[in-house]
Amino acid sequence: MDWGGGTGQGIATTIADLGRIRADQALAQGRIWGNTLANLGQTIGTTIAQAPQRAALEQERQARALELQSVAQDNALKVQTAQRLDAGRQQLAGLLKQYTDPTTGEVNDSAVAGQLTDPDIQAGYLKNIQTRQTIRETAQKASDLADAAQAKNFDTIATILHSSPDAATAQAGLQDVVHANPQNVVLRQMVAELAPNLQLWGTDYPTHAQSLWNVSPSGQAAQRERETAANKAYTIPADAVVSLPGATPGAPRTPLTGLPKVTPPTAAADDQKYEAIQQQITLGQPVTPADTAFVEAYEKRKLLGPEAAAAEAAKRQAAAQAQQTALQSRAQTFTETQAGRKEYTDKVATPYQTALSSAQTLRDVVAAAQSGNNIAGAMQNLETAMAAIRAQGLNRINTTELGVPASAGNLWQRMQGRVEALIAGKSQSIPPDLQQQMADFAGILEKAATQKYQRGRASLLKTYTGLDLPDESAPGSTGTGAGTDPLGIR
Repeated sequence: MDWGGGTGQGIATTIADLGRIRADQALAQGRIWGNTLANLGQTIGTTIAQAPQRAALEQERQARALELQSVAQDNALKVQTAQRLDAGRQQLAGLLKQYTDPTTGEVNDSAVAGQLTDPDIQAGYLKNIQTRQTIRETAQKASDLADAAQAKNFDTIATILHSSPDAATAQAGLQDVVHANPQNVVLRQMVAELAPNLQLWGTDYPTHAQSLWNVSPSGQAAQRERETAANKAYTIPADAVVSLPGATPGAPRTPLTGLPKVTPPTAAADDQKYEAIQQQITLGQPVTPADTAFVEAYEKRKLLGPEAAAAEAAKRQAAAQAQQTALQSRAQTFTETQAGRKEYTDKVATPYQTALSSAQTLRDVVAAAQSGNNIAGAMQNLETAMAAIRAQGLNRINTTELGVPASAGNLWQRMQGRVEALIAGKSQSIPPDLQQQMADFAGILEKAATQKYQRGRASLLKTYTGLDLPDESAPGSTGTGAGTDPLGIR
């Protein structure tokens, strides 16, 4: 039976075509696997090549985190120290008020120092006590030296007056002593004050000179010697006898155990005489010229005597202590004021001005970008990130922080901004609503900076008593945020 050659040839052709199809499929599958393996190799190679970069970025991120952590710890320690010192100063103020005598103004330093709990405040107060004690000791030594010098000068004047027969001779002797001691200013002043009285004493000069001599150290020493000599001269033995007036001749004589001691006039007697004369003057009774001269000499003697010198020395000592206390208080106030102003400038005012300037710069950049400035449009993301960083007191930025503003908004908003920028022929691709949010963000930064500034200023005014600080956040002040643009694009 003849099937014909056409049918066999058709089957062979079909088998051949099927083989070619399978071969083509195998070739295509081989190419796909080849391309896949090639792409996989490239991906692995790229991943391996980028591994050091990712490691460097990770190291930078970790270093940045450690730096921020260190800064935060340092700031926390500073805040704790400031709070501790503030509490210590408040405790010191309360203890000073509690242990100050309202009558004399004296402070119980040992009680105050013993109850202070802060070691730094206690150490400072103990040093203050030591300084005040040194000042008091120095003032007391100076006062003692002044008293001794004044007593010696008074004795010199009294000795010259006692040895001079008249006022003219005494005046000459006093001038010789003054010229012989040109450095003794106190002696010269005392002689100058006494000179007019020498001319007024006249014939009563011996009485006045004797009165001054009696109260001088040399005069009192001579008085004691005379009293001792008089007591010895008038002491009569126990077996001595005398004849009484009117006794019968030959009658037994009466033995005496001794006679009373003769006491020359003393300062107490002069005091009694002065009081008696003053009583006569008060009662309107007549007073003799001699009594009047005695009163004048007595009062002058008291003014030049050791009692008056001691009173003047006490006044000088009190004045010196008051002056030293005032100087110390002013010095302490000045030191605290300087420290407060430095802390205000470094930690409050300067960060505040920096934050205001950054916020204003962000506004200006956004406004310039909205007006068509392509450079400002490209700088919007950078200025937004830098404004936030500077508001925290920092001045460094990395790529991660820089990308935060650029990722603001959703994908549609970013695509819309890019398309609108391409249509308008601009390089910036931030839509208007995000630009407005950037401008609003500048206001948020300003508000936060103002609140932080006001808290810092209030804390300094509370810590440093008497510190006068300007309020740069008040309306109309210089703290308006108008500063120098750190990027120099204005």
